[in-house]
Amino acid sequence: MAIGEDFILLDRFFVQEDFKHPFKVDVTSIVITLEGISEGKIDLLPYISGKGSLTVLLPGQILTHKYTSEDYKALCIVMSNRFTSMLSVQGGLPTPLSIANNPVIKLNEKELKIILMCVDLIKMTILGDYNSNKLEIVKHFILAFFYGIGHLLHETEGKQRSRYELVFDEFRALVRKNYKKERGMQFYADKLCFTPKYLSTIIKRVSQVSANEWISRYVILESKALLKSSNMTIQQISDELNFPSQSFFGKYFKRMVGMSPKSYRAS
Repeated sequence: MAIGEDFILLDRFFVQEDFKHPFKVDVTSIVITLEGISEGKIDLLPYISGKGSLTVLLPGQILTHKYTSEDYKALCIVMSNRFTSMLSVQGGLPTPLSIANNPVIKLNEKELKIILMCVDLIKMTILGDYNSNKLEIVKHFILAFFYGIGHLLHETEGKQRSRYELVFDEFRALVRKNYKKERGMQFYADKLCFTPKYLSTIIKRVSQVSANEWISRYVILESKALLKSSNMTIQQISDELNFPSQSFFGKYFKRMVGMSPKSYRAS
């Protein structure tokens, strides 16, 4: 059920096989898992969404699907960028960074019941033939929805984290924002006021993965997503990621993935 192309509610949501390759999200999506389990990665970080979990995906994030149980059942709300821009965002709503750091929220029984009641109200609004202002009404339901999960996100954010873990979160946010243009450690070290060597030590200690490897992983993840979920040419993808030439991009991709961009797209 939908309101034009701005708002879609899927009450029987299935994870498609297409998600076995990295898939770049271009809309805001909310998935409420009712039964079963779904596993994968959102922007390289593992997630598990089980019964009573709420998952938020933001435009620009990359989803890599790993596993879905046979009994998986979920609701999905999809909102266009035009629709989300209509929301009156005020203090207390979740920020993109807080959602990116906590994309999966475990709901208790009461919280799940309240959210499902909100979904039912949205359904009745969409299916009703008595009101011409459906999009405006749904907008206010979604605002209430975000205030609710914003409270849950802030609780999750408030849990004690070490100084090193907070630095890692900041580093990852910087990489997500800048990896298309900045691939050198000096840039990120300067932004975080560390030496490159010390920053690298922190990142490796927290994640068991080097800082340079995180940067490379984001570049390759974006490359794979664009190769599989867009119609961009390899030259356009090379330009999008600011490689000096298509040839340089091809060699970089093959060194990291083990096959050429063309072969990966065809696989």
